[in-house]
Amino acid sequence: MRRTRRGMLITGGVLLVGLALAWFAVRNHEAIHTLVGMDTVLGWITHGAALLILAGGVALLAGGVFGSAPQDDPE
Repeated sequence: MRRTRRGMLITGGVLLVGLALAWFAVRNHEAIHTLVGMDTVLGWITHGAALLILAGGVALLAGGVFGSAPQDDPE
């Protein structure tokens, strides 16, 4: 169970970080930049959302890589 949870945390983290980095790369294309440039409200909202997604992905990765094993309570 621990390996499954750890694998899911790492996979989810990698996917979220990849999504944020892909957005940072795609948003600079000319067609998209006119809608979501940093000079528009929508640009600031999407940039903030991408930063939150990046932070969440890094947190999941940290939990999967550096997380401790759950302690079993003796009954």
